[in-house]
This record gives sequence, C-alpha cells and structure tokens, in this order.
Amino acid sequence: MSKAYDRLEWAFVAKVLKAFGFDDWFCGLIMECISTVTFQILVNGGLTKSFKPERGLRQGDPLSPYLFIICSEILSRLISEKERQGMITGYRVSSNDPLVSHLMYVDDTIFFTRADITEVDTLQDTLNLYCSWSGQRINVNKSKIFLSKNCESNLGIALSDFLGFDIMEGDEFFLGNPLFVSGNRAKDFHFIIDKVRNRMEGWRAKLLSQMARTVLIKNVISAIPIYSMSIFLLPKSITDALDALVRLFWWTGLGIRKFNDINFCLIAKLGWQLAKNGNSLWCQIMLGKYGHQGSFWGRNLPRIAFGVARGIWKTKDFIKDNSIWIIGGNSRVKLWQGSWSCADGVCINPCDLNPGVVNDITVGNLISDGEPSWNISLIERLCQPEASNKILSSYISILPDRDSLMWKSSPSGEFILKNAYWDLHFDDFSLDKDCRLLWKLPIHDNSSFGNASKGVSRLALGWESFLGISLVNVSCVM
Repeated sequence: MSKAYDRLEWAFVAKVLKAFGFDDWFCGLIMECISTVTFQILVNGGLTKSFKPERGLRQGDPLSPYLFIICSEILSRLISEKERQGMITGYRVSSNDPLVSHLMYVDDTIFFTRADITEVDTLQDTLNLYCSWSGQRINVNKSKIFLSKNCESNLGIALSDFLGFDIMEGDEFFLGNPLFVSGNRAKDFHFIIDKVRNRMEGWRAKLLSQMARTVLIKNVISAIPIYSMSIFLLPKSITDALDALVRLFWWTGLGIRKFNDINFCLIAKLGWQLAKNGNSLWCQIMLGKYGHQGSFWGRNLPRIAFGVARGIWKTKDFIKDNSIWIIGGNSRVKLWQGSWSCADGVCINPCDLNPGVVNDITVGNLISDGEPSWNISLIERLCQPEASNKILSSYISILPDRDSLMWKSSPSGEFILKNAYWDLHFDDFSLDKDCRLLWKLPIHDNSSFGNASKGVSRLALGWESFLGISLVNVSCVM
C-alpha cells in the first residue's frame, strides 16, 4: 500500500471499531486520540501555523499499528469470502495442507491465485473495493507478481499488463530476507556480512574502550542478522565470517556468543513449536508437508525439502534430549519419542526400553482399556525391570487430561533462548560449586579496564577475597 498510514480514513476506522464490537465510549476515546493531533512545519527556520489533518494515523504512535491491523482485517475477510465462494482458489503446499489465499504483514500482503484472468480480476475488484472504503491505494511501483513454472509465458505477460505490475526476477527481498533461496546459500546470505562490515567501518575502534566495543557488539552487531537467523539456519561459512569480524573489532570477550550457536537456538525455537503441535498456520503447513501423520517426531526429511524445513529438523535431536513429556490419561506419546514422566515425577527414557520395541507403541498403550490402571504384562515385556517397577509404582489416577511437552531446564517448562543456549553448551559451562561462587562475585569484566593486565589483577583480587589468600606477581601474557 502507498503511504498506508497517511491515507487511512478516520470514518473507516470508526466503523471498523464498532463492527468489531467495541462500545461507543471506547470508540470515542480512540477517535479522540487520532483526530485531535495538530502539525506545524519548519520552513526556512520558522514554524508555520498549526493545522489539523483529516485522515491518517501518525507513524511512531504505539496505537497506530494495532488500528491499522484491525482495519486490514476487513481486506482479509473480503478475500476469505471470495475464496469461500470459489472465486479465488489460493495455494496449497501439499495435499495435507490448508489453502492459503493471502499472507499479511502490516501494509505488505502476498496474494495467491491461479494464473487465470478471471481470478486475478476478482482479486483486483476486491482490492479496489477495500481501497474505496479505507482510502488506501496500491503502490504499483513496489508491487510485483511471481509466476510458477507451469504458467505459460504469454499468459504471465498478459497478467502483468492487466495488473500493471512487473514480473519478479528472483532476487527480491521481503522483510530483510530473500524471498527465493538458491542452491548457493552462502551467496544468498552474504549480504548479512556486508551489513555488519559496513556498520563497523563507521565506528572509530581506536577511540572506543573495550567495554564500549562489547556494548556495541552485543546490542548492535548481534541484532543485524537476528531476523534472518530466526528463520534460516545459515551456512557455517557465514556465521564464522561474522565471528571473525567481531574478533577483529574486539579480539575476544566474555559474554559474546557465537553466531552459529545463536542461530541454532533460534531455529530450535521453531522446532519447539512444531514439537508441541502448534496451531499456527505455518505449523500446520510444515507438519502437513513434512511431518509423519502430523507429527514432528516421525520420519526424516527428503533431500528436496525446503531449506527452512531442513534447518528446523536439524534441531530435533537437541529438542528431544532437553525436553520431557508429561503424559496424559490417553497419551499419544510414542515410547521412542523421547523422555516422558508421570504426574508424580517418575521419569522414563528410551534407554529404559527393551530392544525390539515397535516404534508405533504409545504410552497410552501401557494403560489398560476401560479402567485407569497400568497394563502390567505389557509394561514388563517392553521395559527393563527397574523401569517397570518405577512405572507400576506411579499413581495413574492423577494423570492430567492431555500430554504436554516441557523444557527440562526452564522453571516454567517453556522454551527460553537463554536456557537453550546453556543446554547447548552444557559440557562447556559445567562449573563446580566453587567456580560458580567465583563467577558470581561482584567484580567487573576485564574489558572495563584500560588493558588486560588490569583486568587480570582485578580477577586476582576476586580470587583473594574468595580464597582468603594473597596472590602476587600476577601477569598477563598476550
């Protein structure tokens, strides 16, 4: 949309709020917030007279995105209605996936239709109707169409001329990420290295202290690739190059995490949502396309699977090792799926099973039909003696209604990036009790001092206060 926030009509906003059930007092309050604003313009060093706008939302106002998204819901429902009537077909990733007719992110929208003049005409009429209601206008110069390989070239050109949009060339970006990924992933994501390098070149490193460099790395550099790393598992050559740039800027530092590890944990967060059978649209599509019977834990991916899916599936073993199922009364958790626990804390791992257990057997099969009791004979046949005794000693009557997946190291049981990062490096971060006490001493990083020797001296003072002894002749070898 062209100047999306500036063109939104106030009358349309008021009608949409009332249509969604907000009462008159609340609608009046919102309209007061957006309609009582005044503006002045600075011209040649002087301010003009104040004037009041008659439409539009102020960009930067925390309220504006919510109002714009609520109004965009009208366009979404118009498209969905055309889809229900069979006038717009949408796109289905696989036979098990739902049809997708549109994807929206604030004022950017992707529509899916057949390569058919009639459907495209219906889409255009719907967009024109929404624009006439809301005051919006399509930005033709920034809008493009993508044609599938099955679309004839002449038909594609006709559709492009009909809409007035250019045809995509394949190198377009959306929300900072490439829309199309080729086989050379290192080349596709090399732009991230360029962004980081360009940002660093603007800083005068010689004038910055070690602490200042640490702050810039943690708060600026680490944030540049974060969105790409939240979707794609980047090639190691890219993350290693980013680590090299950080080392050149600061050398090494405490608390500066490697990009490859951050990337892996961010992708594991997506895998966690799939493991919990999330209800979001992307989870339904991913599990319908690549899941085994709608499950994240089944078969491996085919070689032709999309890069995003391959990255997520690489975190499956990590998620399995660091999570545990709290089983329900009619559990569908498979015995080989990972660790599981009864309500009273009895924990069973795949290593507790006897060899030859069929993969399709679930924990629910261990419960007798018709009554809340364990199937003793089946448990003794499938599990090792010690595990069988633990299961049979648990109280089946206190099982919850449904299965729930919990992250072991998280107090709330939910996936937290910080916990995942520590779990990923559990062996590296395994400190004994004395080292943990030393780590928590109220001392500064060595980066907060002018040189490394002062930092080591400060660390020596920490050792002295911890051990009650005097350390002398502390030196630093660089």
